[in-house]
Amino acid sequence: MRFVCAVFAVAQILLFASAVLSWFPVRQGFLADVKETLNRFTEPLLAPVRKLLPFLRTGGIDFTTMALFFALSVGRRQLCG
Repeated sequence: MRFVCAVFAVAQILLFASAVLSWFPVRQGFLADVKETLNRFTEPLLAPVRKLLPFLRTGGIDFTTMALFFALSVGRRQLCG
């Protein structure tokens, strides 16, 4: 069970970092590499949520990350206490 809790925590950290970096226009360099790596980890988590709940992307703002972060928080609280 501790492994599942750790996976949830890491997923939340990666989502948060990806969301913060998405606010900045990074085109090249170290931060661009970090941003690309984070997207490789978070996009497989976000894509099914975007497909299932397309209304979370409205007006040029994508609330999918926030919804997934909230779902992971609730799941982690239920499973890990």
